[in-house]
Amino acid sequence: LTTNSILSITYVTVLLFTEIAILSGKPLTRQETYMIWMVGGIFATGEQFFISLLYNGYLASTHLMEYSVPIWFAPPLKIWSNRTFFNEQWSIVISVYLLSFVLYKIADLGISLFCRELYIKQEKLPFPLAEIDLQTVLTLTDREKTRMNIFSVSAILGFIFAFLAYDFPMITQATLGSPIVAIPIPWVDLNYYMELVVPGSSFGISTSPMSFASGLILPLNVIVSILAASAALYLIGNPIMLKMGVWRQWLPGMNVADCLTQSVLHIWAPLIIGASIAAAILPLVRRPGLLVRTFKSMRKVGFRQTEPGEISPLLSLIMFFASTVLLCALQIMLAPRFPFWIFVFFSIIWPFLLALYTSRGVGETGFSFAVPYVREGLTIAGTAMTGDLSAWFVPVYFPSAYNGNAVQWIKVGDMVGNKITSYIKGYFFALAVGLIMNFIYVQIFWWMSTIPSYIFPATQIYWPLNASYFKLWISGAFTIMNPTFLTSGAVVITIIYIVSELLHIPISIIGLAGGLFTPIPDAFTLLLGGLMGNFVFRRVFGATWWQKYRAVIVAGLYAGLAISVGIGAGFTVILRSMWAMRY
Repeated sequence: LTTNSILSITYVTVLLFTEIAILSGKPLTRQETYMIWMVGGIFATGEQFFISLLYNGYLASTHLMEYSVPIWFAPPLKIWSNRTFFNEQWSIVISVYLLSFVLYKIADLGISLFCRELYIKQEKLPFPLAEIDLQTVLTLTDREKTRMNIFSVSAILGFIFAFLAYDFPMITQATLGSPIVAIPIPWVDLNYYMELVVPGSSFGISTSPMSFASGLILPLNVIVSILAASAALYLIGNPIMLKMGVWRQWLPGMNVADCLTQSVLHIWAPLIIGASIAAAILPLVRRPGLLVRTFKSMRKVGFRQTEPGEISPLLSLIMFFASTVLLCALQIMLAPRFPFWIFVFFSIIWPFLLALYTSRGVGETGFSFAVPYVREGLTIAGTAMTGDLSAWFVPVYFPSAYNGNAVQWIKVGDMVGNKITSYIKGYFFALAVGLIMNFIYVQIFWWMSTIPSYIFPATQIYWPLNASYFKLWISGAFTIMNPTFLTSGAVVITIIYIVSELLHIPISIIGLAGGLFTPIPDAFTLLLGGLMGNFVFRRVFGATWWQKYRAVIVAGLYAGLAISVGIGAGFTVILRSMWAMRY
């Protein structure tokens, strides 16, 4: 409602519980700290459920008045205006979406456990950013003096930066009516100057410390691959497309965000999709033994536990396919005229491929790269065949970036000696509590004031924008499934992969594919972090010290950022609620 608080929730939760445990004279173990860390992260991911239902109601009551909106998507306008979920019409909507959400989360868990078997136990990918989470758990649990001092100093620096960049604008917005910006977020936009030299080109410098800090950890070849792909599209490709007359949507004065959105929407989306599919499949084709060993292990073990606290990979795969098949059946029931094979792809095939892609992305680069507009492109194709618009309202849940992050959480759990069965119990506990608390808080906030409104600025800014885009999609204004670009993306990635393997060039294919949808300011700042870490800090502090404590530095920065943003967001909500309750 006010800011992205997932990182804040995770860090604040684990800091609170570890401090309480120490003050009570019963310090937590590493496994207990990890479980609190993991549960906090999963808890935060469930915070959007009832907010998304409110968005559906807003969308139906403001932008889709001329369409026949199904009763399972949003309640009638007269019900929406009552500002309460306690209504029979809302129960229909909640039931449909809650069933879909539960099936999606079970599938997510199943495929995450399968990717653990494939990428952690068989291929043994490095998961470079898992070291940050691990050092957070170790530092806050063990309280080793040197590590704790480094962590604390880094946290103070992160707190100061976050206060200037995030909190100060939020607080001044709440108190003065307009924000005072000390540091431009999310980046310094240099498109004005690029336009004078090369119209259509984009460039900027990210001011997010998380981009810089991640560069301190990641291998340099991965960083260069990400930047090379991003620059190929947004620094070089966009002006070429503009000069050729392909990119007709460009206008003078467009900033980095606008250029990224418009060029991906009208040109690059199919190329990114093709490249992502190739990047997910090629390493498995190159090393088929990984899948062979995985399935041999599944056949040998069956449903038995390989050791106490473990779960059978076969069971995890059955969890995924059983849930996705049921989800697909529900979608076909809700939109029976829509081509069923598209729902099969939506719910079964694409989530499987996307999970492999995002999990490998995190395993190799630390990042879980998104793939844009897959649902939109295929829904447009299906709508063109039948004229049925109901598929636009069907709950379709992709794994998105979550699976890669979940596999990293599991990796951290393995590193601290946590049992996978404990992870599963914590997963479902966090989802249940998260949904209940989300319902309570959203209902209270909705009683407090209409949503969207000035009290909740994120909804006031982004909901109308997202709703306008949705209306353009449903009206057929966009067409993105260009077969030539789709094939080209896969072919180019395949050629680069073959050449790099034959010549032993250290190119990260997953970094290239992910970089295609990475804003160039983020990629550039990532490179700055990589150069500083490899050529400055390593020499200043010494290679051994830097290798040992760099993840502690980054973990401290993250903690300081999270605490500052959490305090600032809470303070802002209090100020706005005081203003709202007077009326």
